[in-house]
Amino acid sequence: MVRDRIVPANTLFSPPDAREQHAGPFFVTTFFPGIQRVNAFLRNCHRVLLESPDLREVFPRPFFTAYRGAPTLENKLSHKVFTRHVVPAGEPGLNPCGNQRCKLCPLVVSSPDFTSPNTPFTYRTRGRPAICQTTKVVYRLECTRCESFYIGKTSTQLNQRINNHRSACNRGLDQPPVRHAQTHNLQSFDECYRVRVLDSLGEDATDMEVRFREQAYQWALGAFRPPGINVYS
Repeated sequence: MVRDRIVPANTLFSPPDAREQHAGPFFVTTFFPGIQRVNAFLRNCHRVLLESPDLREVFPRPFFTAYRGAPTLENKLSHKVFTRHVVPAGEPGLNPCGNQRCKLCPLVVSSPDFTSPNTPFTYRTRGRPAICQTTKVVYRLECTRCESFYIGKTSTQLNQRINNHRSACNRGLDQPPVRHAQTHNLQSFDECYRVRVLDSLGEDATDMEVRFREQAYQWALGAFRPPGINVYS
């Protein structure tokens, strides 16, 4: 049964004290079930420390327990290194990321200005500066042997999409960039193509927006008629 609590009218309300931030010292250990009981043990030990004037100055507060994650099979077998790729400021366009293991860097066309064999105009790359790991971009593969080009898009990292093209060439798949490379008797993607970013939409763009932007560039630059090698579907 719940009873109402009667408070005298002359009692003033006082808000609860703000929770004090733990300033240490901390006892750091790996978490496992039952380790919570160590808090009571540490408080009892602190009372003993307070009996010594010297230790009282060193440890004025009781220890707080901090837990680290228990080891798992994943972090025993692999060591994750998170690399923060810095996108350069300045003119839009594609810039090499500088990673020594990156296969896209040697293929990068950095110039922000570009043309199309099918139009008399000069265009300029739109959007934010991009690097090899940038997502949500419209790109163009430019043949090193002729004026042929292919326009595509990716919502994943650009270097991963180019790896897919590279793998398709190595396997001889029936895809437009592969068929064109074969006309030059080339099976190596890196020998046949260079990569340019036409538009970098930013991480906030939806996949549908990226798709629509790709189609706009394909039609504007004449990617569906030679020397463009896109196939309309």
